[in-house]
Amino acid sequence: MTKRLVNHKAFDIVTNDAAYWIGFLFADGSVIQQQKGAPVIQLRLSEVDRGQLEKFREFLGSTHAITASPPGNFGGYRSKASVRFALNSRELAARLLEMGRYKGPIAPELAASRHFWRGVVDGDGSIFILKTGYSGISLVGSQRLLDVFLEFLRERNLSGRMTVTPHKSIYELSTAGHLAELIIDELYRNATTALQRKAAAAAPIIQSVRARRIQVANDVDELRRRYEAGATLVELGRHYGVSNVTILYRMRKAGIPRRTPGRARKSSPKAA
Repeated sequence: MTKRLVNHKAFDIVTNDAAYWIGFLFADGSVIQQQKGAPVIQLRLSEVDRGQLEKFREFLGSTHAITASPPGNFGGYRSKASVRFALNSRELAARLLEMGRYKGPIAPELAASRHFWRGVVDGDGSIFILKTGYSGISLVGSQRLLDVFLEFLRERNLSGRMTVTPHKSIYELSTAGHLAELIIDELYRNATTALQRKAAAAAPIIQSVRARRIQVANDVDELRRRYEAGATLVELGRHYGVSNVTILYRMRKAGIPRRTPGRARKSSPKAA
């Protein structure tokens, strides 16, 4: 029997690509312990996402086969035609468990990585367009995982009023509108690794965010006028469809001084 190859140390150093694949495994992968032999690392996806398994196999330097299964019952639910990639690895399994796959704290280098969260969203998230035309993003999973994602967003001023809410037997975090677009931009902008169909959904949103950032960069006089008239950074962010951090950065670059704390607001022009 020909020995199959795999890089068992692929997760030892958390590169951007490693963080992404760990995130994807946190969402859609599993570590299966066995009575005999090394644990199994497994990914089962819909047939339409076969290319994702091929990319994961390439990342691992693996020669293991990708197998196909007809529609059936996997994990207690009806499944469409699927593809499966699995291999035995004590090292990869131990690393995933050590970094918080099932319990305990999620490793800090993962919690702070947009590449990790893109992997999680590619596995268990959705990018969608509402009937109103607004973009949306949602992620389902354990409360433990979503609480850490919400903290990741808070640290980047991208959490808004989002909260982790119960969703059937698990939990959900979701939003729509400009905030969703900024989150999608944060996760998918210049991504070297992503699920193809979600990267395609993210692309026009990223382009729209970029266009608005160019607008605010070229609209210094209007930005100054609105701010001096009393508009807050949050209101300006809503008006331009960017984050208040982007507004503050542009103001600093344009030499627009901040208001003195406690200064009375004038009647501000609508910034929505």
